[in-house]
Amino acid sequence: MRRLLFILSILSSIIAYAQPSHDVRVIHEDGRSLTLEFTPAFSVQSLKAVTGQELKRISFEGEIAEQGKPGDSWISYRGIPLQFPSSHVAVTVISAESRVEEGLSPLPIPKMVRDKKFGWSPLYQSGTVARLQKRSLAEVTDVSSSLGKFIGTLRIYPVEYNQDANNAKLCTRLVVRIDFDPWNNPSAKSSVPTVGNSQGTVSPIVPASRQKVANDSPLAQGQWYKMEVRQTGIYKIDQGFLQKANIGLSSIGNINSIRIFGNGGRMLPEDLSQQRPNGLEEVARYVVDNNGNGALDPDDYVLFYGVSTRGWDYDSPTRKYTHHFSYYSEPNYYFLTFGGTLGLAMDSVASTDISGAFTPADFQEKLFLKQDRFNLI
Repeated sequence: MRRLLFILSILSSIIAYAQPSHDVRVIHEDGRSLTLEFTPAFSVQSLKAVTGQELKRISFEGEIAEQGKPGDSWISYRGIPLQFPSSHVAVTVISAESRVEEGLSPLPIPKMVRDKKFGWSPLYQSGTVARLQKRSLAEVTDVSSSLGKFIGTLRIYPVEYNQDANNAKLCTRLVVRIDFDPWNNPSAKSSVPTVGNSQGTVSPIVPASRQKVANDSPLAQGQWYKMEVRQTGIYKIDQGFLQKANIGLSSIGNINSIRIFGNGGRMLPEDLSQQRPNGLEEVARYVVDNNGNGALDPDDYVLFYGVSTRGWDYDSPTRKYTHHFSYYSEPNYYFLTFGGTLGLAMDSVASTDISGAFTPADFQEKLFLKQDRFNLI
C-alpha cells in the first residue's frame, strides 16, 4: 500500500467559517429566536493597479467575496452558518453603529492572469463599477433542507459604499435577531449546526432513501482503520501491510471477514437536493486464500480497486476529456474492518484467448498539471 504525505486543501469560504469567531457573539438564544452581535475588525489593503495606480480596499476578518466575473463589483460579506427547524426565517436589525471612511470606492473583481512564479495572479484594475443597489445589512440566504432540518447562511454586509461621495460607511457594531418557527427539541440550537436530525423525528421532506443514514452507519460497530489512496489502481492488503499498520494478525480471524468501505473519489454535490450516497458503501474485494483454510497466511492477500480524487470524464458527442478533482482534499480515504460479517466478494469474468487480436503500437496519454502554488487569501 502506498504511503504518501497527507495534504488537505480548503476553499477560502470554508476557511472563513472554520476560524474562531472573535467577531460574532451570541447575546440571546431560545427555541424560536437567536440574537447575535457582530463587531468586525476592519483593515485597509493597499493594492496596485495594472496602470501603477495605488488602490485602497477595505477588508475585514472572515470576509467572503460574492461570486462574480472580472469587472463586477468586488463585494464581500461575513457568512455565519446556522440551522433552523423550517425555511420560515426573518431577520431584524436591532441596532447598528457605524463610521465613515473617506476615499473608498468599490473596486472591480480582479482578473486572474498567468504568472511564471505563482501560476495565477490577480490583475487589479482601477475605474468605476456599475452603481450598487442598496441592500440590507443582514439577511439569511441559501436555506436548504438537510437531514430533517434547514441549514442557512446569515450574510452580513458591513461595508456600504457611497459612490457619489467616494466614501464608505463601515458598520462597527451590529445586533441582529433571527426569528424562526419553534424547535420541537428544546435542546436544539440554531447557533450550533449539528449533524443528523435535531428535531428527534424525520421531516417528510427528507427522501426515504436517506432517513436511516444516522442510524445504520457501518462505522457504528467494530474496529476501523483509515486507508489513504492518492492514485487510482489495485491495492493489496497482506500480512506485511497489516503489520506496518500495527494491526495484530491474530485479530483478523477469517480472511473473508476483511471488509472495505468508501464512496469513490468524487466530491459530494453542493446541491443538497441531488442524489448522494446514504453513507459509506461497501467496496467489493478479491480474496486470495491459496490453501482455502480461511486464515490470512503469508502468501494470502486481498485486492481492492481504489479510486483517487482525480479522474477523467469523456464526453461522447464532443469526443473530449475533462479532468475532475476535489477542492477539499488531495487523497481519498477507504475504511477497513474485519472479524465480523463476511465481506462483499468481487465478481470474476473468465478470460478468453482470441487469436490474431489487434495489439496497438501506441496510445493517447492524458496529463493534468495543477500546482496550487498561489493562495488568493
